[in-house]
Amino acid sequence: MKQPIKVVHKTALGAVATLLLLNLGSCCPEDPYADYLNLIITTEPKSLDSAFSTDITTGVITALMYDNLVRFGVGSEILPGLAKSWEI
Repeated sequence: MKQPIKVVHKTALGAVATLLLLNLGSCCPEDPYADYLNLIITTEPKSLDSAFSTDITTGVITALMYDNLVRFGVGSEILPGLAKSWEI
C-alpha cells in the first residue's frame, strides 16, 4: 500500500518542479536587444553606397540599410515602400 503513495509523491514533486521552472522564465525582463539585427558576414563590403554595390556582400548590406520606392508583394504585386503613389 505504501508503494503507490511514493509514486504519487514523486509525480507531484516533478510536476511542481516543472511549474516552478516554467514560471522562472516568465519573470525575466524583456530582451533589450529584441529589435536589433545581428548580421554575420564573412567578407568586408566594398562600399556602403548602394550605387557602388557590385558584389553580394555590399548588395545585402545596402539593401538592409536603405528602403526602396516600392517593394514586391505576393506574385507580381507591387506595394509602396517610400513612394506614396505612382503612375505607369
